[in-house]
Amino acid sequence: MAKPLRSWSTGILRVALDIAVAASWGLTAFGVLLLALLAIIAMNGGGEIKLPSILQIQAQPNGWHALLLGAIGCVIIGIGAIFVTTALRRIIASLEAGDPFVPENARRIRVLAVAIAALTLASYIMPGIVEALTRAFGKLGGGAIRTDLDFNIPAWMAVIVLLVLAQIFDEGARLRAEEQMTI
Repeated sequence: MAKPLRSWSTGILRVALDIAVAASWGLTAFGVLLLALLAIIAMNGGGEIKLPSILQIQAQPNGWHALLLGAIGCVIIGIGAIFVTTALRRIIASLEAGDPFVPENARRIRVLAVAIAALTLASYIMPGIVEALTRAFGKLGGGAIRTDLDFNIPAWMAVIVLLVLAQIFDEGARLRAEEQMTI
């Protein structure tokens, strides 16, 4: 096992990831609350709903698509960000411990690749989900949403890079284990 690494850069990364984890949970909670509020409004026939002395919401027909898409987006992106930041925090912890080339980090990097791929795929199907939900709750309809497909080349390149890095970490872990056996 190598000497633990304590540097200002890993400290900054650790703090940034802690903030990102908290923000990810906050974004997810906000999306869930917004979805719950939209469900309450839909069950009350759409339009205006008065909550006791807290707030009043007036729904605009063209605003439902944006609100629903935003709420679903918050939940999906928040959950994806939780997976990404958690994997990154564990990778940084192994780096700080002086032992980054372990099979677990190769698996964590694959989790990063899958999470980015899933988020990219979700961005392709979210408009269809929103359209289906707004049609299911007929009173929420109105307004047009964009349903064309934009191929996100940078995201797919990041997935490929992460999968290559995972292979490199696998090989590094194998070589490290082999070296430890020869000593």
